[in-house]
Amino acid sequence: MREVCAYALRYATAITNLRNQGAPLAALLRWAEQEAERSAADLPSEPLFPIGTMLILIKLIHYSYLGAPTYEQVGGGFPQFAYRSCLKGKPIDR
Repeated sequence: MREVCAYALRYATAITNLRNQGAPLAALLRWAEQEAERSAADLPSEPLFPIGTMLILIKLIHYSYLGAPTYEQVGGGFPQFAYRSCLKGKPIDR
């Protein structure tokens, strides 16, 4: 589970860094698309894997904008909140 959740931590950290640099939403979505394409290259035998990656990234981006009242209460902010939610098996958007 930790290996799977490491992706949530990595993606949430990248989203936070992009937002802290002032990246607009369109730039975040372009980055997400590139990450999904990279995942396709990593697992060419799994044609649906990049779609799942893109959906996860869109959820993380969405929550990074709307979930601040919740994740700001967690030490480490959004990346740690996403990682801990993953470890507990709880979707971040619920």
